[in-house]
Amino acid sequence: MSVRSIAIAFAVMTMASLSGSQAVSQGFGGLGSAAEGFSVPQPGLAFRFPDDHGAHPDFRIEWWYLTANLEGPDGTEYGAQWTLFRSALAPREAKGWSSPQIWMGHAAVTTSQDHFVAERISRGGVGQAGVVAEPFSAWIDDWQMKGGAAPGVDQLAELTLHATANDFGYELRLSATGPLVPHGRALAFIDSKTASRNGRRPVCLSRSKQA
Repeated sequence: MSVRSIAIAFAVMTMASLSGSQAVSQGFGGLGSAAEGFSVPQPGLAFRFPDDHGAHPDFRIEWWYLTANLEGPDGTEYGAQWTLFRSALAPREAKGWSSPQIWMGHAAVTTSQDHFVAERISRGGVGQAGVVAEPFSAWIDDWQMKGGAAPGVDQLAELTLHATANDFGYELRLSATGPLVPHGRALAFIDSKTASRNGRRPVCLSRSKQA
């Protein structure tokens, strides 16, 4: 397949929490109106790469995603999407099975007629899922997005993405055609100068970059 357009964004999003038991029982829907104990994105916070390609456990939730418009040899158009979410159950760090981190992977392929989707869930701290900034790698089970092969190389200049499910799968090789581009203010994301709402709650902020 040929890649006609690709959007890659890495976002850190801090949202609220209800009480701990409520948040756990409701999953991502349990994020409420406070972010006690977690960092919140602030205006003026500059990106530092490659470190900011990695995880930020002091924030409640963040994700790494890729979307692509593809065309098959016969001219059939496809859409591909892959996202890895990290969510913390508590504002602390611990090793092994005591880690409060929860990871969720989401993969999809669409055509003009069909929509295929699959998900993976993993606990943190045991190597089943995670993100490494350099060399860049984001994975859950055998799903993986990988970047630069060595330190000092632009980690997002060349990417490979692998995901499989019962009724679909893809193996993509992607090349950047320009520098990182911040999401615009009109899209309700924040760049290095401003903070704006992402959602209806004023504490639902995000920071993201696009390549």
